[in-house]
Amino acid sequence: AFQTNQPGVGWWAVAIIGAGLGFVPYNFRMNRQALIFLGDGGATFLGFTLACLAVKGNWADNNPIVSFSNPLLIFGVLIYDMIHITVERVVTGKVRTIKDWIDYVGKDHLHHRLDRSLGSRRATVATIFTLTICLGLAALVLRKANTAEALMLLLQAALIVIIISFLEYRGRSEYHRGKRERSTDVEATDR
Repeated sequence: AFQTNQPGVGWWAVAIIGAGLGFVPYNFRMNRQALIFLGDGGATFLGFTLACLAVKGNWADNNPIVSFSNPLLIFGVLIYDMIHITVERVVTGKVRTIKDWIDYVGKDHLHHRLDRSLGSRRATVATIFTLTICLGLAALVLRKANTAEALMLLLQAALIVIIISFLEYRGRSEYHRGKRERSTDVEATDR
């Protein structure tokens, strides 16, 4: 935002970054569990504020592809998670209406899926941070990109999403396989 001469948007973004970073010392404690987590109210506030900043921001001077693509990269992890859970919930029949979709509470968000795949909350958070930083850096580069470079950065983001989807699928398969093996072991010891 500061690069595009939008100081108001930039300072709001800095404030939101500060609010999010305020949780880090309580969540990344050496060899100890996290003390607090951002709840639904805080996450909703941060999400809507970031969405407003994305809509308000002017991301490119003359290139509509760059202007459209920049918020997609910045919010790529969030957009991926929302699309993934929406499709999965509809396909599996967990939601049938928009009200069901809004009201549904489940453990199928990206951080839950990665936690099952990676087996560690710390690794899960580090993975999400890394993905977000990679896409955010791509968004910084995108500001000065021409159309071909913008399309290449979007292709890179799509490849990242494909890799994460593959890793999630693999982790889910191993999780369910391990669950079946544990239940078989329990049945065998009960006899």
